[in-house]
Amino acid sequence: MSTLTPEKRRELIEEIEDELSDSWDDDGSPSNGAKLLRKFGEFRKRILIVFGTLFVTACIAGLYSQVIFDFLIQPLCAAGTGTPPPIPGVTPAMVGKCMLYPTSPLEPMLVFFKLSLLIAIFATAPVLFYQVWAMIQEYVSSNTKAWMLGFVGGATLFFVGGAAFGFFVVFPPAFAFMLSVGGPNIVTLATPSSYFSILSMLLLGFGATFELPLLMFLLSRLGVTDYKFYLKYWRHSIFLLFVFSAAITPTTDPLTMGLMGGPLAVLYFIGVLMAYVAGRRGPTIVSQRLKELDEFKDDFEDDD
Repeated sequence: MSTLTPEKRRELIEEIEDELSDSWDDDGSPSNGAKLLRKFGEFRKRILIVFGTLFVTACIAGLYSQVIFDFLIQPLCAAGTGTPPPIPGVTPAMVGKCMLYPTSPLEPMLVFFKLSLLIAIFATAPVLFYQVWAMIQEYVSSNTKAWMLGFVGGATLFFVGGAAFGFFVVFPPAFAFMLSVGGPNIVTLATPSSYFSILSMLLLGFGATFELPLLMFLLSRLGVTDYKFYLKYWRHSIFLLFVFSAAITPTTDPLTMGLMGGPLAVLYFIGVLMAYVAGRRGPTIVSQRLKELDEFKDDFEDDD
């Protein structure tokens, strides 16, 4: 086993230090180490911008957290909950109102803190998506302002629109089904934290899944896939989307799953159209890998 001499070790250390320094190669181009550090610095800068914007927006949203929470509780109220049993402290005037029952004095404050952060995520979505675009624009070969506005506007629209669709269309029947499972003899005493956990998971889940067309567009623009691939495997994709819908929705009834899976199926074909508009032609990474796999299978069968 050979070992490095002190001279070779010193030369190797100097080469590594040169690569990690913000220096340039002899031909005038930036070294790999310089590119890496510059990318890391840019990523760090954009992360700080996003977190700073989130912090400021969350502080502002915290001033209206109680009003916002009263609005967000409406799907649960519409489902028919809020009729408490005869327990101490509950007056007849309270019967029929939509109420939540915290398990500790600190629970409402913690829920309002998390709610402020959740509202800030949706309010600052354009800032987040702009920072993402700034990082990937050189790879999609589209540096024009129109492409930037289209990406940021489309991503924000899909994200907020998905959350709004879930809140206004899916949540009321989903909560009604959950509350009806126990029958008339079981009264659900929901806590603020339990309701907010379900609410935040669904809002973020619906917002993220509605980004499907934009994701398909980017993959096509990057040359990973194309619209032909999506059309070829559309049956498999629709099946997986409905399986995903069954996993992300809080209930397993066909109605709720259909309310989620149906729009996702429509969004999938919108994504196919957007992939076609992406204009990427020629072999893609996935098609090349599938071709290599077919050639390997043919060679393996010939060897047998």
